[in-house]
Amino acid sequence: MWRPALATSPGAFLFGGFGIVDAFFAPVALRAYTYRLPLPDDARAYCDALIAAPLVQRWLEDARDEPPRDPALVGAFATGDHAPGDFPILRDPTLAAA
Repeated sequence: MWRPALATSPGAFLFGGFGIVDAFFAPVALRAYTYRLPLPDDARAYCDALIAAPLVQRWLEDARDEPPRDPALVGAFATGDHAPGDFPILRDPTLAAA
C-alpha cells in the first residue's frame, strides 16, 4: 500500500516530509519491528525513517515516561523482560543504521 507513494515521494516519507499520514502509520511500523515482519527494502526503509523521526521518538519517550493507568492490570507484565513504555525491539542492532 505504501509503495506507490514511496516511489514518487521526494523524501523518506509517503509524501515528502513527515506528515499526518506518516504519524498514522508509525504504530504499524512499530508492529512490523515487534513481530519482525518481512518487508521489502523500500517498506523497511520507510519504517526505519518513521521510527527515527523526531516526533515518533518523542512519542516513544512520552510512552516510556507515562505511568501505567492501572498498575494492578500491568502486574506481571511489568516484571517480565520489559516494562510498559520500554520498547526492547528499538534496541535491536539492525536499527542502528536508521
